[in-house]
Amino acid sequence: MNTEQDHIKSIAQILAKTWQAHHDAFAHVDGTDPEWPLWYAEYSHADLAGLLPQELTISQLARRFAEMDKQFKTSSTPLNWTQYYARHLVEENQDW
Repeated sequence: MNTEQDHIKSIAQILAKTWQAHHDAFAHVDGTDPEWPLWYAEYSHADLAGLLPQELTISQLARRFAEMDKQFKTSSTPLNWTQYYARHLVEENQDW
């Protein structure tokens, strides 16, 4: 049985893998991609299935990424962004 912390760790690992894939895909433009939330959502959606408290569509996930990015940039959290996003994805819809 997976605990909430296991889910957060797994999600953070998926996000790190997603970042690397995005970085590789957009290296030719120094990572510039104004549509990155959608790219991240499309890339990670299948891997996140079953790890989130409730199923999110790709559009919902893209919106969450954009919202979490704004929140993270203004927070004083000691977490890195993958941990911050993972925690928020799990805790925002706490309906285990």
